[in-house]
Amino acid sequence: TLHWQTLQDPTAPITPPFDRMPQLFTRYQSPLGQRVEVGVEADYSRFERAMACVTTATNTLDCQPNAQRVYSQARVAYPMAFALGTVTPKLMMHARSYQFDTPLSTSGTLAASGPTSASVAVPTFSLDAVTVMERPASWAGRDMVQTLEPRIFYVNTPYRDQSRLPVYDTGRYDYNFATVYTENAFVGQDRIADNKLITMGATSRFIDPSTGVEAARFGLAQRLRLKDQNVLLPTETEPISERLSDVLAGAMVQLNPAMQLDSTVQYNPKTT
Repeated sequence: TLHWQTLQDPTAPITPPFDRMPQLFTRYQSPLGQRVEVGVEADYSRFERAMACVTTATNTLDCQPNAQRVYSQARVAYPMAFALGTVTPKLMMHARSYQFDTPLSTSGTLAASGPTSASVAVPTFSLDAVTVMERPASWAGRDMVQTLEPRIFYVNTPYRDQSRLPVYDTGRYDYNFATVYTENAFVGQDRIADNKLITMGATSRFIDPSTGVEAARFGLAQRLRLKDQNVLLPTETEPISERLSDVLAGAMVQLNPAMQLDSTVQYNPKTT
């Protein structure tokens, strides 16, 4: 169970999050045979908030009903190893269902009459190709193994209208190296993005061959969007139509066993 105490500033109110009273979660993952990998996860959450309508920082009313949500996600992947790397196709199916305490309007807010339940299912296909090349090198006067790891990640998720569904625990991922190779643009389970995009990147590492420790790592990544993203959060109004994302450039240097420097730069080539 999760209960929040929200300390409000009357001049700059924030929307209190929903309590989870309770949340039950389970996950299963296992190889199926020598190559196939399967996984299933399921979640039941009861979302509660004392006030049905709260004032947001923009002085608008956020009205969402208390509800029960059940979601499940099944996935199957087939990693294929080759001399220069791996190619992993993956199929995923995300399904969720809501039961609302109060009827919804067509816009996903409270209403005197309307649906008290809703459900949606969204499939996703992704293809992850990684090549790993190595050569002897030196770093800071030490013998190292340098890698070059180009990577291409393709994801295709069809559009499913989710605009009438409330948002209880969902927001956008930050754009960084941890999320640039993910299938969904959102963290949480109330939105699944209709993505059709390709992420291209490369990483180079300097590895101590005797210990396996990374002495340095350098990386680049950028996304190419093949169609507009129309699944949005309630606070967003325009589809995401930008075809080329910002460029991510990152570097990590191990100064000694107890200290390292890690930095990431996000560059927008259209910013003047």
